[in-house]
Amino acid sequence: MLHALATVMTPVCLAALMQPGVKDSMAFGVGRQTAAEKDAVLLVLAHGSDWNTLGERMFHELWNDSDFASAVGCVLADVDVLQSPSAESKQANDARNKGWVEKGSGLRTYPAILAYAPDGTLIGSRQGADLPRKVVEIRAVTLQLAADCRKWVELTAATAKAKAGADPTTELTLLIQRDGLPLARHPSLLEDLRRLDPDDAGGHLARLSLPHWNTLVQQATSQAQAGKGEEAEQRLLGLLANTAYTREQRAGLHLALGSVYRRWADHDELAAKHMRTASTVAPDSVCGIAGMRLYLRLYGGPSLFMGWEDRHTTDTAAANWVIEDLPAELEAGVYTLRLKCTRGGSLMLTGAALCVDGKPIVLGPGEAELAGKGSTLELEFTLDKPLSNATLQIILGERAKSRGELTWTRLR
Repeated sequence: MLHALATVMTPVCLAALMQPGVKDSMAFGVGRQTAAEKDAVLLVLAHGSDWNTLGERMFHELWNDSDFASAVGCVLADVDVLQSPSAESKQANDARNKGWVEKGSGLRTYPAILAYAPDGTLIGSRQGADLPRKVVEIRAVTLQLAADCRKWVELTAATAKAKAGADPTTELTLLIQRDGLPLARHPSLLEDLRRLDPDDAGGHLARLSLPHWNTLVQQATSQAQAGKGEEAEQRLLGLLANTAYTREQRAGLHLALGSVYRRWADHDELAAKHMRTASTVAPDSVCGIAGMRLYLRLYGGPSLFMGWEDRHTTDTAAANWVIEDLPAELEAGVYTLRLKCTRGGSLMLTGAALCVDGKPIVLGPGEAELAGKGSTLELEFTLDKPLSNATLQIILGERAKSRGELTWTRLR
């Protein structure tokens, strides 16, 4: 299945890439031994010389380039995973890959760069979405990975020294610093935290043991669908009571709560509240963005994200529109809001204003009409000074059921 996701090489491409390199990359077993002897990080390129174009470019342009090898400061080795080898080439390749076991290696897809400590511990990887598609960008990513791995080795040695010297405060500080690197979590981290801070006074264990936001949402949703909304609510509110979590983690907890309330009868108001809160707690995070989009799609007013729908013109409470997803910071200048009706009848607008905390700051045009399907209308706003966290309020008069798009543009 992994092979099917990669680019298949043509014979011409393969021939072009198989030109001799500056020097051969080490076989995996040789690389492991060399890294252990030199007390160095081992970077392994998992590629496929008879089927994966990007991996072969990395192999020849990076792994067999002496300047890159010098700059990266790590031992370089590779594992060539053939797709359709002859009996002879399979035998030779298996011998070269001796010692390599895919299971437990950290490999998820091809090509991949796998980083190992001198003792063989997996430190991290760059593969899939973490690996750019251009070799020049992969070079930069790999150099940064190597630097992070060397820092990991340095911190690991310092941690061992602190442990041997019975200095738990320093050991704990170093463990947290090491975990902050964009690498794999050390397998003994949680156990070490329990040993060093059994009461979790620093909140490190709580932060690091909280499930991924996707897991939290899935678990909460399943509980709510099974009629256990109250149980899920109490569990998530209990977690939110702990102040140890990061903003991104708290956004995930609010998103999970929103999912519970969404599937719990007569709890729409709470669902909207927690989805909106996810976006205010950590607006640029995955959960913050997801919370805002779910809030707008299910409960909010018209928006730049999704325009307006029938419910925004037929609901008796929809006489005032509030657009909540303007850019967080608006510089002084001239802006327009463009309304385009894609379906339905006309809208009469009786007023518009940019507001902060619900108070009108910049007034827009007075009465204006959007004639119906296919028609457009532009409302202009002039800001003499910057605004932060503004909303845009539109007061509707007579209106027919309709749908449309909203576009916010700075003119000058």
